[in-house]
Amino acid sequence: MTFHEPLHLIDDMKRFGAAIGFMASRCENNHIFFAKQPGGQAQKRHDTFVQQTARRLIDKIIIHRAANHLKLLCGDTPETLESDAVLDDIASHIVEYCGGTQYTIDTRTSGAPLLTWTTQSELSTMTMSASLLQFIANEYPNQRLQMCTEYNRDCYCFRAHPNYQKSGPFFDWMMVSFETSPGHFKNFPSRLCSVIMCPGKENDDQPSHQLIINCTTRRTKRDSTIGTEWEFDPDTFHVVDGASIVAPVFVVLLSDNLVVSIQSRSEWADNFCEY
Repeated sequence: MTFHEPLHLIDDMKRFGAAIGFMASRCENNHIFFAKQPGGQAQKRHDTFVQQTARRLIDKIIIHRAANHLKLLCGDTPETLESDAVLDDIASHIVEYCGGTQYTIDTRTSGAPLLTWTTQSELSTMTMSASLLQFIANEYPNQRLQMCTEYNRDCYCFRAHPNYQKSGPFFDWMMVSFETSPGHFKNFPSRLCSVIMCPGKENDDQPSHQLIINCTTRRTKRDSTIGTEWEFDPDTFHVVDGASIVAPVFVVLLSDNLVVSIQSRSEWADNFCEY
């Protein structure tokens, strides 16, 4: 397509004028809906990527049409339903759900918590650190917790798997917002360790999702043009909910206690322009 389109450029300029007057923003905007968002929710595997992207797109269209139909039953006019404001409101609705491999942790035992996996993978590769198990036992005593290795929120998928696709540990990093003082929030790079599908709150009608994370502690001030260095304690854990997630973040491990969070492309590109 990239090599074919220039063949039409001269004819298009004859019919529509100078190319500087062409407006392609609408097509680019549709590309986000029809390609980038569905593709971001598919597994990055060559043999299934196209099929999964197509399925995600069909699901998205069905959901939008159903939402429009429900609004029509409530009395909205077709003109209102087709407006960008309504579509943006539907697209911005946050959807969260859990997936991946499921397992349970029983803290009602007299000794160490009982870890039970629901998987056909080799159980010797499905391990969890003793410090994490002890943290869960302290935070959720006398409970049987339903856990999983995948948390999906909006268009992002975060994984915490000890042996993902039999290729070794896979623990995603994310930027998490913490309230450091009343009314003041700060973002910290954090590693997802485990996902709790239902913490056992008896008064909740719907199962809630809670995330157990490793969080960086403070910046070392040894930053670079594209990254920020942080101190990190792999044996210190926190419990957060999905609403505290700001965005995924790419992190480079320097050592067991030092990491570098890479800035987004829009941020580090500006740094080069300043020199």
